[in-house]
Formats: sequence, structure tokens, C-alpha cells
Amino acid sequence: MQRELLILDGSVLVLRPYFAGVAAPWAAARSSVRKLLGSTSHLAIVIDRTMDTFRRELEPTYKAQRPPAPEELIAHFQRFEEEVQAMGVNLLGSTRYEADDLAATLVRHAIAAKLPVRIQSNDKDLLQLVREDPRVVTEDVTKNLCYDRAGVRERLGVWPEQVVDYLALVGDSADGVRGVDGIGPKTAAALIDHFGSLDTLYQNLDKIAPLPIRGAKNLGEKLAAGREVALWARRLITLVDDVPLGEDPIVRCARA
Repeated sequence: MQRELLILDGSVLVLRPYFAGVAAPWAAARSSVRKLLGSTSHLAIVIDRTMDTFRRELEPTYKAQRPPAPEELIAHFQRFEEEVQAMGVNLLGSTRYEADDLAATLVRHAIAAKLPVRIQSNDKDLLQLVREDPRVVTEDVTKNLCYDRAGVRERLGVWPEQVVDYLALVGDSADGVRGVDGIGPKTAAALIDHFGSLDTLYQNLDKIAPLPIRGAKNLGEKLAAGREVALWARRLITLVDDVPLGEDPIVRCARA
């Protein structure tokens, strides 16, 4: 048994078999959890209970393009919750915060306990949590990829601590979060890599034109026009890591 906190994305567990046409997605998801029970010292599952979280209160268009979940799918999620809770697995959901915020909060507690963390999810927002000591990595089990610090750098062109600033520039179409018009992934990565952070970038717009970046002469103007968009996007994308989880959330995740 490995000493680490394994955080599972409950949505991925259920949605993968659901869209694959499996007759009982909740049962397939339960089986996936059972296979992992003896592999880690601490285990938690985080789920989304609603899209009407505090981010939707801040920005009504947040995830507004996503259709409501079918009643059949909701029933599968409810059955899955019942099954894993009966197995004694610590399952966390909230009507105010997203599953990613719950994961971020668990990571903060694990870091304080010097407990390594592995997060199984294909959500790129979670890349902002990756770190080295104690080790925090994310796994995209669908693609069989594990992202440590070097992996995040290879995928996005920035380090984990820069992911939020990078996404603030490019936006996140999956969540309905606008980025700065005319700033694509390669340009955003180059800018954040050069200046180190979004704040430093905006303090030095006059220094962008000479950079060896495609279209650099016009980037300062585009960024100036999109300043408020970027700052607002950063607020929406930044994960909350102080969700109230009660006393000793890591202890409740212990399997031994």
C-alpha cells in the first residue's frame, strides 16, 4: 500500500462508462473504485453536485453552454454515491463549490500533513495544483498520462504555478470563460514564460514589441484592451483551497 492521498474525480468515473454505452455506469464506476481500495493509504472522491456554484453567482455565463444532465445520468450519480459511501469511502460534494475546489482543499491539507497526492482526472484546471514537495501529480487515465511539474511544462509551456495566469489569457471554452481576444495558447505560454506572471506582464506591456514572438508589435494593444477580461478570467479559474471540510479531512480519507 502506497502512502499517498488518491483523489478520484467522480464525474469521470461515471461519465466514461455512461458515454461508452455501459448498461450500468454506476456499477462500472463502483468497480473502478474497488480496484483502488488497497493501493493507497488515503482515498477520497470529489463530485460536482450542481453547476450553480459561487462562480455562476459571479458570472452567469459560467458553464452556461452546458446542457442540464439527463435524469437517467443523475440517477446513476446518486446510485454511485450511495454505493461508495456504503464502502466507507470518503466522498465529498458541495452545492456551492466545484469538485476541483474540494480537491484543491484536500491537497492543501495533505501538503500540511506532508502527504503526497495523486489526482485522477482529465480536468486541466487541476494542473495548477501540481508540485514537487510533497509530490502532487494529476493522472489522465483516459490517455494514460501522468503530469508532474515537467509534464505540465511540456503540455502547456508553463509551470504549474503559472497555469492560472496562462488560462486567464487563453480562456477556457469548456467552462465558458473568455480569454483575451487574439491571444492563443502559444503566445500566452511565451508571454507568461518570459514575464513570469500575469501581473508582471501587465506591468510591462511596453516591453513586448521587441520580443521574438509572432505578432509581438500588436500584442501590447490586444493585452491592454483585454486586461479586465484576463483579470476576471483569473478569478474564475483560480481554485478555492479553503472549502470548509470539517475537522481532520485527511484522517477521514485514511484507509488503514
